[in-house]
Amino acid sequence: MMDRLLAEALMRGYLEMGGPFNRLAELSKQLDTPDAHRVRQVIGELHSKIYADLMIPIIREYPDLDPDKPSQP
Repeated sequence: MMDRLLAEALMRGYLEMGGPFNRLAELSKQLDTPDAHRVRQVIGELHSKIYADLMIPIIREYPDLDPDKPSQP
């Protein structure tokens, strides 16, 4: 079982990574090389891997930390 405070800190960190990944994806649209599609693909894969391999285990243990779940008042 993961410590609650650690789980919260990790989730915050993972969520903070979303903005930079989105900016990289936008910047990569400006690439005019044969590898441009691959660059965007890798960015998407990394973002997905963070969610699947790092965030999902936390969400399973602490469902209330799911960023896609509406917060309760």
